[in-house]
Amino acid sequence: MDKNEQIKKQILDLQKQIIKWNKEYFEDQNPSVDDLVYDKELKKLIDLENKYYFLFSLDELNNSPTKLVATSLNSQFKKVKHSKPMLSLDKAYDFSELEKWINKAQNILEKEAHCYVEPKIDGLSIALLYKNGKLIQALTRGDGVSGEDITENATKILDKFIPKQIDYSKELEVRGEVFLSKTGFEILKEQNPNITFANARNAASGILRRLSKTMSGKVKNQEDFLLLQCFIYTVVNPEKHNLKTVSESFSFLKKLGFYTNNISKKAKNITQAFGFIKELSKQRHELDYNIDGVVLKIDDFSIYEQLGQTSKFPHSAIAYKFEDQIVETELLDIFVTVGRTGKITYNAKLVPIQLNGTTVSAAILPNYPFIEKLKICINSKVKVKKAGEIIPQIIGSVDEHLVTNFAKVTTCPKCKNLLQESSTGIDQFCVNENCPAIVLKKLVHFCSKQAMNIATLAENRLNSLFETGLVKNSCDIFFLEQKMQEMHSIFAKHKIKLQAKSVTKFLNEITNAKKTDFYRLIFALGIKNVGLTASKSLTQYANSLTELRNLDFSKLIDHYDFGPVIIESLQNFFINPKNQDFLNCLETINFEFSTPTKKSEPAWASFSITGKLSKTRDEFIQIIEQAGAEFHSNPTKKTTYLLAGLDAGSKVEKAIKNNTIVLDEESFWELISQKKLAK
Repeated sequence: MDKNEQIKKQILDLQKQIIKWNKEYFEDQNPSVDDLVYDKELKKLIDLENKYYFLFSLDELNNSPTKLVATSLNSQFKKVKHSKPMLSLDKAYDFSELEKWINKAQNILEKEAHCYVEPKIDGLSIALLYKNGKLIQALTRGDGVSGEDITENATKILDKFIPKQIDYSKELEVRGEVFLSKTGFEILKEQNPNITFANARNAASGILRRLSKTMSGKVKNQEDFLLLQCFIYTVVNPEKHNLKTVSESFSFLKKLGFYTNNISKKAKNITQAFGFIKELSKQRHELDYNIDGVVLKIDDFSIYEQLGQTSKFPHSAIAYKFEDQIVETELLDIFVTVGRTGKITYNAKLVPIQLNGTTVSAAILPNYPFIEKLKICINSKVKVKKAGEIIPQIIGSVDEHLVTNFAKVTTCPKCKNLLQESSTGIDQFCVNENCPAIVLKKLVHFCSKQAMNIATLAENRLNSLFETGLVKNSCDIFFLEQKMQEMHSIFAKHKIKLQAKSVTKFLNEITNAKKTDFYRLIFALGIKNVGLTASKSLTQYANSLTELRNLDFSKLIDHYDFGPVIIESLQNFFINPKNQDFLNCLETINFEFSTPTKKSEPAWASFSITGKLSKTRDEFIQIIEQAGAEFHSNPTKKTTYLLAGLDAGSKVEKAIKNNTIVLDEESFWELISQKKLAK
């Protein structure tokens, strides 16, 4: 086991420990560890993941307990439907887009439209409801349709920011943004030296969604709530309070004692608005809170109904995003890793830097032509930004170089075989099907949750079984129950614990895997370009592995999930002589595939997905299908919606031409929630 493999094993083991402690606290309500120990180990895990980011895929990092703690907290709060959906805002990235937006309002008004310009606070949206002057409910934004009831926690925030009593008898709902100031964030870090906070926004979220007790059952530190601030910026249903403009609503809010942003301004025309945006962009780093842009609202409420809204956002307001923060740092090294399909990924190791409030020590380089084009050199300075403020990207060299000093990798770092280039010359692949790195990744995929769901066989255990030859391919996993003594000996040699309850769990998982859905086995085969959706669609044509092997894949061309690329991948996989022994072995397993349930009613819509999203593609597909809709791998004229994330690409243009509705993630959740509520 090389150094990187040892480090990855250490991280995976630590993730399991944190998950166990989280379960004890959140589910069992019986914590076995003190806060100090928990916080120390969590900080250690965060530091290791930040430092060795390059050892994991994006999905693996997103599924780490360091990213999932907030989700666990969410389940502890009561869900309440919003009186009016908390919609997201359309986004503009240049002044020409802002000009188009305001021109629409001016055409309706038939005169120059005034707009209200506010800083876009990087915080958490909150809705506050008052009856007879008393705060009775506080909700998070949630999915936009329903929010989490955090009333108890909201009352712990200083009255200056969230008043508990106002001098107003009518029922009133206001909305705003809870945040930690830069000063407050520093104080929080000083008061909690054993905890690592990713950024001010995450820290504010953690406090606001906090349960009343700690991991060890003690009362949480209430002082943290005193660090939170809240700007109020919206009155819901302003006409009920005789408010005609955004300007009037701000005066109304101030009069009632709400904390509002004092640098928000009314602009009489778009030229004034542009001037204010430029001014604020220069000053934003001097503010004591983080902003990532501005929000522009049409001042006159009377035309809001005429302006209308989509399922995504109102046309009465728009967000303008500032340019990405770019930071310079030194590139220490470039190295490559191998994926399940044999694809080579270039990785950059960086001198750690702070970028948008988080520590960045590594970045993925797309391919070698990218390195060559930007003339990226080891031991020289590079420019780094976050794509969509999430994924670190190297965008150029600071120092001028004639050429890169890093030679293109020509052999696989694991098996040393010559690499093969794609037809475009951009990507490289290890085509050695016996490459240890590829085989191990295939084994991990076969046991993954979406495939055969054999969770007991984590990567470190599979690696030990593979290295010793007990498992040569995925089929061998089904014969391990007959080789338990050998498996125990191997794990003991590698100092991997396998307790009695883990053995029982493993045997149950093997039994369940033999009785799973057929599409899961197809997906588990790891056929190039064949994901969950295509695997499910294949079960319409074959009910067993034997039937699938004898299928004429060329006849699938008329099905929307099967294009020429997928069909070619299927043909190549099943005629490959090297796969025959493996497939023959699988046919000897006594599978009892469950019968797919037929839909009782036609799908109400069809979805396609593109870009980077908060969950994996397969998780979104599952959500879509559970909501009674169907998923299309490739969008067509019959596709109803396109869910578009970051770096969406050409599918968006194609969707617009086909009159397909393009949804961002927030609008998607709103739509799905409405459909679930309607059932």
